[in-house]
Formats: sequence, C-alpha cells, structure tokens
Amino acid sequence: MKKEEKKKEEDKKEEKKKQKKVIAGWMIIPTLFLLLIAIISLTLLFIEISILIITKIFSPVILILLSVNALVLFSSVSALVLEFKRKKGFAIMAILSYWFSFALVILAGFNLEGASIKSSRLIVSILVGVGWTLYFLKSKQVKNLFVKK
Repeated sequence: MKKEEKKKEEDKKEEKKKQKKVIAGWMIIPTLFLLLIAIISLTLLFIEISILIITKIFSPVILILLSVNALVLFSSVSALVLEFKRKKGFAIMAILSYWFSFALVILAGFNLEGASIKSSRLIVSILVGVGWTLYFLKSKQVKNLFVKK
C-alpha cells in the first residue's frame, strides 16, 4: 500500500515539474511576434487618435481602422496574458491576433495607397497568418502547454 502512495506522490511531483516548463524553443518566436504586434498596434492607435484629434475628420475608413487596430491590440495582449498564465484559450486568441493584424494590413493598405495594396505585404501577411495558425493547431508543444490540462 505504501509503495502505491509513494508512486502516486512521485507521479504528482513529475506532473508539477511538467507544468513548470518554461516557454522556450519555438514558443519564443510567436511570443515575440505577439509582443511586436501589440507594440506596433499601440503605436498606430496613438497615431490614429492623434490624427483624429488634430484634423477633426471622422471618416468611416479611419474609424474602421481604429476599431480593427483596437481589436488587434486587445487580442495580442490577451494572447500574451493567456500564454504566461498557461490558459487554454491562448492558441485561439493568438490565431485571432494574427488574422486581425492581417485585416489591419489590408485596411491600412487600401486607406494609404488608394485602391491598391502591395502584393508583397499581402503575401507576407497571409503566410504569417496561415503559418502560425497551422502551428498553433498542430503543434505538440502548444497542446502540451495550453490545451491538455
């Protein structure tokens, strides 16, 4: 009986060690991407608000840009918080953050460059979104850290 209790205790200790795994390896890259997205989004949000205050022109395009930018900021900061708390919703929030930033690139491209957007910027945004979406959905490390609880 005592052997079984010791075995259970050792299993619990091993489980706690596994839970204390640091975010390392490939997870550093999406973390840095999310941090970069949050910083850029916050900067753009301040710029857009400043433009609205200075020009006092509340065009629908700028208001849509402002709204999407706020979504990008919210989703990227939420993803980072969920990641460091190791919560289950991290992968979904990170995916949303990447796709919201993709939408922001498209909207900003149309707003700043008339009716055209640089194809290289569009392709890079699509590749980043698809790449990280596949990674978060298929990665064993993501599943071990954030999904299997």
